[in-house]
Amino acid sequence: MDFTNEQIKPEDIPSVQNIEFSGLDQNYLTVELIAKGLFWLVLGIGAIVFIYINVWDIAQWQQYALFIFLIIWMVISFALTVFGFRKKKYALRERDIIYQSGLIWRNFTVLPFNRVQHAEVQQGPIDRIFELSRLKIYTAGGSSSDLVIAGLPLERAQNLKHFILHQTSGNEEE
Repeated sequence: MDFTNEQIKPEDIPSVQNIEFSGLDQNYLTVELIAKGLFWLVLGIGAIVFIYINVWDIAQWQQYALFIFLIIWMVISFALTVFGFRKKKYALRERDIIYQSGLIWRNFTVLPFNRVQHAEVQQGPIDRIFELSRLKIYTAGGSSSDLVIAGLPLERAQNLKHFILHQTSGNEEE
């Protein structure tokens, strides 16, 4: 068999725009907002305590400025969570899985099935309340997951995991 390495023109490559992406479960936005709310609650209580006992010995106008800064930061944080949620999508193809995310910094990850070492489905306590889970996909050579898709209904995450592992085992036979 002769070695070939044919050139492919950039205009002949299939467009990513034609891929039909699936969004995450709407309940995952609620989970993200609850987690963000808990973070801001703890941070807010800490800031109020520090301002009340005046640990840093700062002027009152500086205390108000700090409080206003934290409120603005919190509003921006919640807005980025809501608008960023809409950008989190995934697509499953014959030979790979694609995940896109990011509102300001866009991430587009393509993970070929022939690189997958193993996959797992996880649920945290808040995820269980909303019947959601996260699919973690690992490739060879790393100790952390290479792709995490959070906000999937449990059954869908398990189906995706089994499909991916089946495709992986199919690649080994080829």
